[in-house]
Amino acid sequence: RFHPPSVVGTMGSAAACARLLSLDQSQCSHALAIAASLSGAPMANAATQSKPLHIGNASRLGLEAALLASRGLEASALILDDVDGVSGFGAFYEDYKPCSLESPTGKGHVFLLEDQDIGFKLFPAHLGMHWVADA
Repeated sequence: RFHPPSVVGTMGSAAACARLLSLDQSQCSHALAIAASLSGAPMANAATQSKPLHIGNASRLGLEAALLASRGLEASALILDDVDGVSGFGAFYEDYKPCSLESPTGKGHVFLLEDQDIGFKLFPAHLGMHWVADA
């Protein structure tokens, strides 16, 4: 098992960096596929001093994935899709049928993050630690 922030954090970082670097749809797809290859930290380390590395590395590796894609490195476009039932969502959902996403540059597409306010933590720590730091 992998610590979720190390996986979704890497993918999220790659997506955000792809947007900031103005990657096209193909490059963004490759950035996500590269990020999938770079992601993952074992749950066994989630309760150790190395836990902060998980999200820090996720941020760094997502940026690296986007930069590599921007320079032409390619990876499987099907990384999240079913490949003979052994990978992607198809490994978990037998009725999963992937389909192409429409380009987000079309009319009416709204990037949800652009409409949200940005919040800042008072302390650079997990939310549960904020009460301790306040005390």
